[in-house]
Amino acid sequence: IREPITKLSNGLFGLLAIVILVVALKLLAKTNFISFVVMGIIAIFSIAIGHFLGGPELETRRSLAITCATRNAGLALFVGTLNFPDEELKTYLMSAIVSYALIAAIITAIYFKWLKKN
Repeated sequence: IREPITKLSNGLFGLLAIVILVVALKLLAKTNFISFVVMGIIAIFSIAIGHFLGGPELETRRSLAITCATRNAGLALFVGTLNFPDEELKTYLMSAIVSYALIAAIITAIYFKWLKKN
């Protein structure tokens, strides 16, 4: 049951991210390329920190790497939506956080492929 539920949750997350990005597409167009590069660098460093501090067990390293790369996006989305009354700013914040989550997911997938090769 683990595999179908994982696929379902990943699909629903992807659908949610697409909906938010479509709604905020105009604001995302204003975001410069360097912001996306920085998001990627943060995700890469987060995965590296989790991997190298995860101890000798590969499963622990992998789990900690994923947690380091993705754990703060949900909390940032929650805090941002509660504390910013301006709807345009809130939409931009949500799109930036979802963008980071998507970039982190892509980099995490690359990390998994790297793990399988090594």
